[in-house]
Amino acid sequence: MAEEKKIYIYDARNTLYSHKSTCACPAAVLTVAIESFDRTPGCSSRIGREFLTEENVGKNFDISILDPVLVGAVEFVGIGQKYIPASIYNNVINSFPKFFDYGDFAVFKQGDEYIIVDTDYLDVKPLF
Repeated sequence: MAEEKKIYIYDARNTLYSHKSTCACPAAVLTVAIESFDRTPGCSSRIGREFLTEENVGKNFDISILDPVLVGAVEFVGIGQKYIPASIYNNVINSFPKFFDYGDFAVFKQGDEYIIVDTDYLDVKPLF
């Protein structure tokens, strides 16, 4: 049986939420700690969101998220709950039942890691 990935849940200011805490402004779920990525001045402001379409599923993008963290090159998996792996979705819903009620979540993969972010806190640049 595969080991379950650790889940990191953040607000728009890169604040990590602990299990069962009150999540007032959820913005991202990652399977890798945000500290793994480089910070940059400014804030993510929905740049390039128009590229996140069904036609571009499977394509690569450079992304920055939240208050911005440069994630780098990722594969676009899709937008919406149906693209979130069940193990991640169930883990988050058990901790924060209304988490995914707050926005449109874009799902990306970087190797074996998942980056799931509300599109309001995301900048994307196509790499195609």
